[in-house]
Amino acid sequence: MASRILDLNRLSPGLHTITLSAHDSDGREGRASITVRVATQLELKSETGLEGSVDNARRVDTKSGIGVGNGPKLGQPPREQVVRGFVSFDLTTLPKDVEIIEARVELFQKDITGDPYFKGLGGVVVDAVDYGPSLDADDFDAPALLEGIGTLSDNGLLEFKGLDVTEAVKTALANERSRVQFRLRFGNETDGDGNIDAVVFEAATSAATASMAPKLILIVAPIR
Repeated sequence: MASRILDLNRLSPGLHTITLSAHDSDGREGRASITVRVATQLELKSETGLEGSVDNARRVDTKSGIGVGNGPKLGQPPREQVVRGFVSFDLTTLPKDVEIIEARVELFQKDITGDPYFKGLGGVVVDAVDYGPSLDADDFDAPALLEGIGTLSDNGLLEFKGLDVTEAVKTALANERSRVQFRLRFGNETDGDGNIDAVVFEAATSAATASMAPKLILIVAPIR
């Protein structure tokens, strides 16, 4: 009996109905159809003006990349500076008739000061938050929609760091939010020594090229 392999590699993204028929030597015929859903990859860049850092003294920085870590002691009584990073992606450009299969956020770690990964701070942890159309001082401790999604980075290599954020994106869309937004922080945010231990990730406004900007990579497929 001869066999045939059906090559689906050339199918374009979308829903396809494939019908196969077979005949035997006695003239009998069989027919069957299947629906194939072909996914595609989309990439969203971060929103300029909605990425940057906020510290526990309520200072906002949207011009120096996405900083995370700690620094000199501030105020009375003195307490160590804690810096959290923020990044936002606009979801309104997504097609309305697709389902999110997978979502991954990627940021390029471009600079390290001190020893944040070797002084007990842990890794850079990501929360899903909703800080809206502007990055403000109060967003430092905005309530987390999803806390501790995972660890974006646990080492000092200067490279793209990635994390699966599928649940956060699906939740944002299910609640009809126009954006999905993330807060970056160290698992243990202060070591109390008053020295700078921090990392900086590229922001769209500071990246040398567009390819270095934060990105949200989505695998989407047509709704069944």
